[in-house]
Amino acid sequence: HTGWVRGVQIVSRKEGQFFLSIGCNLINFWEECGDETTARRLARLDAGPSPSDPEDEIFRRHDILTIAVQDDSSTIVAGLVDGTLRAFEGRWEFWKDRRTPEGDCVYDSTGSCGKIENEVDDRPFVAVRAHEGRVTGVHALPQKNEFISVGHDGCW
Repeated sequence: HTGWVRGVQIVSRKEGQFFLSIGCNLINFWEECGDETTARRLARLDAGPSPSDPEDEIFRRHDILTIAVQDDSSTIVAGLVDGTLRAFEGRWEFWKDRRTPEGDCVYDSTGSCGKIENEVDDRPFVAVRAHEGRVTGVHALPQKNEFISVGHDGCW
């Protein structure tokens, strides 16, 4: 990440064990390298602008405070400081198998978590205002295609 890291979520799948880390407006997707002390970043998910942001104001971003992953890992939902929820498609196999023409992982070439030239960060497929104020928690409901969120506004 380029700054602080707010949280980490571990996701176990048939393809292996993966880690999602959140910091600022990004979710980084990591895989263990085999020695249990290092990880390789495979993808970067960018929360993007809020639904109410002007379309020409692409620089505006908002911090991710919490994430949840659906039981089948098909959807990742992030709760943001602006009261919105952002849903990302869980493209685990694609992220794991993506390589450069030289055969390296796409994000191997950076020691930071900066943008990689000619790579497009994943963006949410939907962003909705869920709360007046920050989202303090998002939880996937077991065995359902639903999420519940809580916020500073006292609502869920």
